[in-house]
Amino acid sequence: MIQAKQPYLITIVSGKGGVGKSMITANIAYRLSELGKKVLAIDADIMCPNLHLLFGCNPNLRLDDWIYKRSSAVRIIHNIYENLDIIAGTAGNSNLDLQDYVSFIDLYQELLLNTDYDYILVDTAAGISKNLVEFCSFSNKISVVITDEPTSILDGYGLIKILQNYVDTAKIDLILNNIIDDEDAKDISNKINQATNHFLNLEFNILGVIPYNRAVRQSILRQEVLSKILPDIDVVQAINKIVTQLPN
Repeated sequence: MIQAKQPYLITIVSGKGGVGKSMITANIAYRLSELGKKVLAIDADIMCPNLHLLFGCNPNLRLDDWIYKRSSAVRIIHNIYENLDIIAGTAGNSNLDLQDYVSFIDLYQELLLNTDYDYILVDTAAGISKNLVEFCSFSNKISVVITDEPTSILDGYGLIKILQNYVDTAKIDLILNNIIDDEDAKDISNKINQATNHFLNLEFNILGVIPYNRAVRQSILRQEVLSKILPDIDVVQAINKIVTQLPN
């Protein structure tokens, strides 16, 4: 039976690794679930998945079980909290060619037919790939995560430059992470938008500005979601602002 409504699909991407995609995905997913929304977080990083670690879980069935047809999409879903599920990535996968023949469109269609989520969040591998383009092509929102590192800004611009050929650029926005202060945020947004304006004739909305806080690293080491253990700190408040901008 086909569900009456489709979930709101958010794909979280970046030009380079280590910018906080998984942390952002986990915390947005948790906050949405706390608001009573039924949420699925998918780790689409086939080679080096991290999302399950942030939730402190070790699912028996993972994405590769669906890829190799050992399990259905529904069976690889692992419940974390009330209203919040995860599809974990494949840890230690050594098949470098795997991402070339996996179709996440098939996974998404199977989920549509058999689940009733309000939101699906996709945590992708850094950089550009066929899988990333697939998810972005049918997403409602594409959030590019950028930090104040010059390589993050350059690689973020490069990713947007490629994505504009495949997706509706109106769906793309920016999340600035590990930001020191307002001046830092303004500087980063100016740099990326000056480049996209000049070369692509495009300018992008800043969906959220997430401040630097040591508590983020500590929560990752403890494998606990920051929004759950420290709901009142500035990072979580910034996540909350992002969540309030999403459709109900």
